[in-house]
Amino acid sequence: MDRLFVGPSLVCLGLIAAVCSAEEAPLRVVAGRVTDEEGSPIEGALIEWGHYHTLFGGGNETTRTGPDGSYRLESRKIGHEYRLGVSALGNAPRWWDHFIPGRAEDPSQADFALQPGGVLRGTVVDEDGAPLEGIAILAMSVSEGFYSSFSMPSVSYPFPGPPHVGTTDAEGRFEIVDLPATESKVVGMTPEKKVIHREEPRKFMLCRQGKASYSTLQTVTCGEEARIVIRRRWLGSRESTPGVVRGVVLDAETNQPIPRFKLGIRHRAGLHSFEDPHGNFVLDELIEEHQYEVHVFAEGYAPGLLGDDENPDHAVGTAPSDERRFVCRLQRSQSYKGMVVDPDGRPIEGAEIVFGVYRGAPSSPYFEWATFEKYADGYMSLDHVQRMTTAADGRFTFSEGSTAGCLAVRAEGFGRVYYEAEQRPVLDDAGEAKVALARANASIRGVVRCNGQPVPNSEVSLWRHGNHGYSSRVETDEQGEFVLPHLDSSKYTLTIEVERDASSHIEYKRVLSLESGEARELDVDLKEGPLTLYGKAPRFCRVSLKQQLDEDYEITYHTIGSPDGRYLITGLNVDFYDLEVRTPGSTLHGTMGSEWEPQEIVVAKDQEWDLSRGGFK
Repeated sequence: MDRLFVGPSLVCLGLIAAVCSAEEAPLRVVAGRVTDEEGSPIEGALIEWGHYHTLFGGGNETTRTGPDGSYRLESRKIGHEYRLGVSALGNAPRWWDHFIPGRAEDPSQADFALQPGGVLRGTVVDEDGAPLEGIAILAMSVSEGFYSSFSMPSVSYPFPGPPHVGTTDAEGRFEIVDLPATESKVVGMTPEKKVIHREEPRKFMLCRQGKASYSTLQTVTCGEEARIVIRRRWLGSRESTPGVVRGVVLDAETNQPIPRFKLGIRHRAGLHSFEDPHGNFVLDELIEEHQYEVHVFAEGYAPGLLGDDENPDHAVGTAPSDERRFVCRLQRSQSYKGMVVDPDGRPIEGAEIVFGVYRGAPSSPYFEWATFEKYADGYMSLDHVQRMTTAADGRFTFSEGSTAGCLAVRAEGFGRVYYEAEQRPVLDDAGEAKVALARANASIRGVVRCNGQPVPNSEVSLWRHGNHGYSSRVETDEQGEFVLPHLDSSKYTLTIEVERDASSHIEYKRVLSLESGEARELDVDLKEGPLTLYGKAPRFCRVSLKQQLDEDYEITYHTIGSPDGRYLITGLNVDFYDLEVRTPGSTLHGTMGSEWEPQEIVVAKDQEWDLSRGGFK
């Protein structure tokens, strides 16, 4: 067994109590005072404390301010995604992300000065411009960011307090009050690397309350006039307006029907197979008047899209009694054919394959194995997605056009492979590609300890070098143990993340190589030291200390700057560390923005380092 005693180690902040003990979590307390912008106390203001995913909509712990505007809130719940919010009638709500309530003997102080609430007005009409009465419109935060292999948009959430809703009158007009009309955004940095903030109008997302997917989303600011269009059919149930898509698939050169083909709908996993001598088909269980991007696949042809003269790339759901048909004319092209085989060249039955073309790029160096089942047309920017499971002969066939597709293959008992378009196996003289899978008969079994005590619920992930995406991701059990089975002979990066408290965690990384059939055992014991690094830092910045223990493994200690502009990292030993600071970006979810260059430091004693001015002191 490899026994790794990591000496210069844990940034603790009570780690032993937090993750190595089954005792009840300690009581946390936050106290403060709520006033208006002139300093007068606000009585009855609502204070909310809860997890980010409760969305200020329920399940939070709450209290109210007294006549002098003061409050005290107690909780045993903390976490880096918890937030503290305050709201009061006639005022704009405020909140703190990444807030850390103090212990009962040393409560955190959080005072709020609320500004007058903003007002947002607008009109709701149907598709013909007629006003809609009695429609409840909800104002929420704007989602920021985009979907990719390495990112996703921030969640749109309601603001603290009762839902910010306006209901339309007979003229379709609505009004939403008590909104936070402005927000502070990072707009630059001084030569001294001090972050510059500026108050800007806040944008809101408007949607029909509880029916976001049944209305046209609008992004507006207070003072702008919103106009929301809701189709009349959306005011009823989806089941009341069933629809179908009828069509025909033809050869583009001969205009003759193609008798065997498959159809896939964008953002839906799975393909529909059809056989008809006239090339006809009917897709049912759809919604009338809804647009669908339907991909068409046939052996010997390039993928195509179903449409008509008005919408060549989309088909529209029609009533079941409607005989309207959409047409797809496919161009002839060579299909990508092959066989999945084991190391001895024998076909593998039951191999699962994802094949597709990346939109806007010839290929992608990344495949997310953890979400293999989710891959469908449109997922991770992949187009013309085709999936299949091999039969006893191990063979596969995929429709392909002028752009080569990427290939991901997995099978039980074998290592996974992902080929970018330019790296996939080429066709042999028989017009087939051989995809060989290595046997996955190696494994890693280990235990994660803190000062000799097991650490449960730590995330353990494994990245296979040269094979994009995580091969495995598990959590340690109550004894701190984990198992990563079915691995093939390769080099891997093992990552262990130990969450310590509301705002910090440890990230342990080690590079290791496995031989075929090897059963590797690891005992990772993290030891805390006596030294502390502390000081001023930008609010909610991320402070990271990386310790390179040798060329094969490292430990990085992450913490978040507190709301009062301080940071604290304990449990260090004498050693060299790379210190890195990232300041918060402009979003409300802790997205990191501007970054300062890392600097190597020596921790030889309890030390104060001032990071508040964008440099190191």
